[in-house]
Amino acid sequence: MDSLAEALPDVARVVLPSAGHVPWVESPGSFGWAVLAHLAR
Repeated sequence: MDSLAEALPDVARVVLPSAGHVPWVESPGSFGWAVLAHLAR
């Protein structure tokens, strides 16, 4: 993910330590806050 985040313009990388491949299921609260924060930018 580091190389992808560096290659894309205007990217905000968010790490959810307790989530894996399905973050909206594995860590729905943190995922939701990350999405809302991005949309508010």
